[in-house]
Amino acid sequence: MSLTRPPGEGRIKAGSHLAVSLAVSGVLYALFRSLPVSLLNFVGGTLIDLDHLYDYFRYPHRPAHRGFDPRHFLNVINQNRLERVFILLHAWELTAAFLIAGWWMPAVGVWMIPLGFGMGVHILLDAFCNNASVAGYSLAARAAHRFDGKFFYRRGKSHKGRQGPGSPK
Repeated sequence: MSLTRPPGEGRIKAGSHLAVSLAVSGVLYALFRSLPVSLLNFVGGTLIDLDHLYDYFRYPHRPAHRGFDPRHFLNVINQNRLERVFILLHAWELTAAFLIAGWWMPAVGVWMIPLGFGMGVHILLDAFCNNASVAGYSLAARAAHRFDGKFFYRRGKSHKGRQGPGSPK
């Protein structure tokens, strides 16, 4: 089974993240009977995607468009069209830091653990359903590759036109 798919095929979308986060939050509520745990898991699993806005607006060589159009934004993100990929919240290290810190410091664990758990579920879905490398979700690995989209999107040496895997060269 290959984890690499053509752009747009088999991608996890925002609606899927919402549904999975809602389902996981429901299970957590059934287990712990805690609305804050459920809500924080939901927030961690959905609002993590706000970091894509930083990439979209910060990197000046994104495909041109005037102003902000949600359809254009989603197209750029879902079709792997950014040359630089920072997504600072999509990081195994940050998720682990939240979970470990929450475990070591119970006073903050009540919010860090469910938030980190939601982020972790989100990153797992992304890592195995999107056209990105699992290592690409490591902030250290992205930094070592200078946040190059070729590393994150598993592209070959050339990425003129910012095409994803499976796109004609």
